[in-house]
Amino acid sequence: MELKTAETKEKLNKIRELYEKSFPENEKKPFSLICKKQKTKKIEILSIEEKDSFYGLMILAFHNNCVLLDYFAINPEFQSKGIGTKALNLLFEKMKDKKIIIEIETTSKKSDNQIQREKRKNFYLKNNFIIQPFKVNLFNVEMEILSNCRNINFEEYINVYINAYDKNFEKNILLLKN
Repeated sequence: MELKTAETKEKLNKIRELYEKSFPENEKKPFSLICKKQKTKKIEILSIEEKDSFYGLMILAFHNNCVLLDYFAINPEFQSKGIGTKALNLLFEKMKDKKIIIEIETTSKKSDNQIQREKRKNFYLKNNFIIQPFKVNLFNVEMEILSNCRNINFEEYINVYINAYDKNFEKNILLLKN
C-alpha cells in the first residue's frame, strides 16, 4: 500500500467522489479550493492505493513542522480491514519529523451519530494520537484536537489554517477549553 500525491484528473475525480460522500456538508471546503491550494504546495492531496485498488484519501495542510490531517476517508468497501491503520502508519513514516494534528467531532455532547464519533475517537487513540488540552469551534462545529505528540498549542494549530488556506479562516475558528 502507498500514499501517492493525487495530481491526475482520474485520481482527483476518485478522491472528489469519496470526499463528497464521506464528510458532512458543513465540514467540507470547496474541493476546487483544495486543488488550487495543492498547486501552492500548502496542501497535499494523497491517494491511498495499491496496484489497481483505490482505498481512500488523505488531505494534508502544512505550516512549519505541523501537518493537519484535514480529511481522511477510507472507501466503505475497505473499512474495518486495517487499511486506515496502515495508511496512518505510512503517514507517520512520511511525516516522521512533523507534528500531525487531527480534528474530530466532539464526543462530550450527545449527537445523532454518537457511536460513530466514539468509534472514530477510539480509532485515533489506538493509533497513538493524544488528546490535546483545547477544543475548537470550527465553522460552528465543536471539534476535539488530537496529535501524534504532546505539545501542540492553539497557535500552531490555527497557523496551519492561515498558511494553507488564508487569514480569513481564522475568524471561523474559536478556541474552547477542554
